[in-house]
This record gives sequence, structure tokens and C-alpha cells, in this order.
Amino acid sequence: TKFHLFFTLVENEADGPYLFVAKATSTDLIHWSEPRILTEKNRAKNYSSPGNVIRFGGKYLLSLQTYPRENGEKYGNLNARVFVMESDDLENFDSPRMLMVKGNIPVEDMGRMIDPYLIEDLQEPGKWWCTYKQNGVSTSWSYDLVNWTYAGHTDGGENVCIFPKDGQYIMYHSPDNGIGVKTSPDLHHWT
Repeated sequence: TKFHLFFTLVENEADGPYLFVAKATSTDLIHWSEPRILTEKNRAKNYSSPGNVIRFGGKYLLSLQTYPRENGEKYGNLNARVFVMESDDLENFDSPRMLMVKGNIPVEDMGRMIDPYLIEDLQEPGKWWCTYKQNGVSTSWSYDLVNWTYAGHTDGGENVCIFPKDGQYIMYHSPDNGIGVKTSPDLHHWT
């Protein structure tokens, strides 16, 4: 068995930090390969924060974000967006493709969004949801991962991960005071 770990790699240089999505592999979860960078060096993009890997259309899709800091900002600016990269083998990836999770609107009107995570609908196989950090936790849905419909938002922190369990969804997220856990039957009503 080969395990694949995707993560943000930061390289500090004289003109400041650069962010990359990188990966390492292991066969025993103890010994890991050297990190291998998967994204370009570009402070206006700063690809980072991989969310998850799903299988769709015979390919692997890795969700990730941009975290632009080209003007020396402390945090990612208003141009932060969510993306996926496709792969046949989890080793070689296509260039990142932006997810137009707000539907057919201009990119500049989408607003700042980070931390994408993809999950298939429990009641409707073939329908996919993308959660991302914007106004709390926002959600959008798609059948082809290209055409998206915005579905609203709920209270929540960053770094959302959602897992199905016993016919419902469990959300792990990071509110201001630690790690939060929520449950939902439909991705809309959370307790």
C-alpha cells in the first residue's frame, strides 16, 4: 500500500514566503519520501491548503486554494479562489482549474474564498458539493464539477472536512476557539 500526503509547503526567501502544494509518499506512515512540489512559484497565486482527493470521471481530483499575497499582505487577499487539479495516478497532475462555485458570474465578483472540500451527496449519487470558507462555510453543488450552483452558507470556521457517517454528514472545522464538530442530515441544517 502506498499512502499519499498532500500539504502546503512554505519556502522563505529574501523577498518573503512562497506557498506551494506539495506531496510525499510512504508505505508505512513512518518513513516518507522527500516533498515534491506540485504547483508553480507565484506569489500572486500561492497555491496551498489542499482539501481532499476524490475519484470523479475516472480521474483523481485534488482540491486546493490560492492564497495571493503579491503585495506583502499578511493574509491571502481578495483574489483567493478555489481550484482542483486532475491526475490519473496521484503522481502527475494537470494545471489547477478554478471552480466557479458561485455560478456563471465574473471571477472578480466571486469574493475571497479558501479551503475547498468536495463530498458526494448521500441521497443523490452523482451530485457533488463543494464547501469553502466564505461568510462562514459556503456550499455549492454540481453534477459535473464544472457548472456550479451556489446553495448558501452556515456558521463555521476554516479548514472544513465533511465525512458521511450513519446516513448523515459530520463536519470538522476550526472555529476561533479550537476544533468544532457539527452534524447534518442534508448539508444545510447543522447542529
